Amino acid sequence: MAFADPHRVAHEPAPSPHGPVEARELLAQLRLLRPHKRIVLLLVGSGEQVS
Repeated sequence: MAFADPHRVAHEPAPSPHGPVEARELLAQLRLLRPHKRIVLLLVGSGEQVS
């Protein structure tokens, strides 16, 4: 992949190798919730308003 400014890219932080592990842990915690609470949490997390 070519970049317009390779020096800019060289100073950006590298992606964390912990991301997939943290995602798996979060999914495991979501599975422990009751389905209706899980749906509300996921809707709020995606920007929906729940009243």
